Amino acid sequence: MILSIRTKLLLLFGLLIVVNLSNFFLLRDTEEESLEQQERVAHTYRVLSSSQAFLGHLRDAETGQRGYLLTLNNNYLEPYRSGVSGAQEHLAELWSLTKDNAKQQARLVEISELMVEKFTELATTIDYADNNLLNEAIRVVKSDYGKELMDRLRDHIQQFDAVERQLLEERTTAYQAHRNYLRGLFASEVFSLLLLTIFISLYLQRLIVKPLLLLTREAQAITSGKRELELEVRGDDELGKLSEAFKEMHAVITERTDKLRSVSEQLALTNSELEHERDKAIANSITDPITGLYNRRHFDQVAAEELRRAHRGECYLDLLLIDIDHFKKVNDQYGHARGDEVLAQVAQCLLSHCRRPTDFVFRIGGEEFAVLVSGESSGVGGMFAEMLRNAVAALQIPNIDSPVKEYLTISIGVASTEPDEEQQMDELLKSADERLYIAKNLGRDRVVVSDEG
Repeated sequence: MILSIRTKLLLLFGLLIVVNLSNFFLLRDTEEESLEQQERVAHTYRVLSSSQAFLGHLRDAETGQRGYLLTLNNNYLEPYRSGVSGAQEHLAELWSLTKDNAKQQARLVEISELMVEKFTELATTIDYADNNLLNEAIRVVKSDYGKELMDRLRDHIQQFDAVERQLLEERTTAYQAHRNYLRGLFASEVFSLLLLTIFISLYLQRLIVKPLLLLTREAQAITSGKRELELEVRGDDELGKLSEAFKEMHAVITERTDKLRSVSEQLALTNSELEHERDKAIANSITDPITGLYNRRHFDQVAAEELRRAHRGECYLDLLLIDIDHFKKVNDQYGHARGDEVLAQVAQCLLSHCRRPTDFVFRIGGEEFAVLVSGESSGVGGMFAEMLRNAVAALQIPNIDSPVKEYLTISIGVASTEPDEEQQMDELLKSADERLYIAKNLGRDRVVVSDEG
């Protein structure tokens, strides 16, 4: 399958977009996973911080109890109460933070039970002191029951923290490894994009830039009088076809130049033959080779002269811009050779209805034609355009892929000048083109004249 340059460019840039999107989504997913691991590390830090705060509040509560027993000063009850409240709050936070860890939750059960016993022991001694039973309170303290509870609490919290520190180390290591992987992934993707960009640049250099430079060099050489081409642009795309056409054109020009030089040197042509050749060359310069109609170059000359003549003669001049509807589908369905035949058929049809000396038909573009009609009354252009539209439709040229009809149709925009107007040709051409645009937008196969705009 032969791919056009446009298709190749679309495929290249499509590949670039796909690679960029793939890299974006891969980096996004990897970054999200990295953030999740970072959150796990921060979560473990919060657990350790809360457990240490819990132990600190236990110490505060015990310190407040000891101070109160020694001094019976109520000010020491404030750190006691604050320690009890803070320890309970941080224990609740630990319960929440480790709810997904069954083993740590089991340790918290033991810590909770010991905390209750410890707070009971502290509260009992404070009650004894409040009831003037200080000796009983001191006896409880000296029994080392409270110290034993506190030592057990420390041991359980140390075990709890050891597990969290191990978990912190594992999560930190995993997070660092993932960040390193992310950096490596980013670097590899930047490198791959750089390689892809270099590849696309080299491919475009080979596909477009180099052939264009070769064509430019050979064109400049020909203008300098070079007769032999060294063009080596190959391929089946547009540039390859352009290169072949360029070679053929050069061969034709060289052949004709040689013939003219030979004829000139031999002085074999008579004056009439020379005039004939001159007329032929002039005709070729103003004639479209496919349809035999006047070309766009001659249209500009004739249109300007006819506009001046209309102003001088105080008559109307109508400009008809004609476009073959969906002509590309003819080329696609039947081939370009058949497309050229269709253009010639339409041209002959238009020409056959323009019989007056003041009627002119031109091919001004691919499937676009122009007709100039002069007259002494207004409205002639619109009626003439309808006649041409019906005449082309009557040919019944097949165009089965056309969304308008199964045969070939045309759309026409008509613009007219008034005898008393000093209108420029570019204004008239613009007006007719706007009418043609409206005809296409209204569904094609129709005529739109100036006053319908």
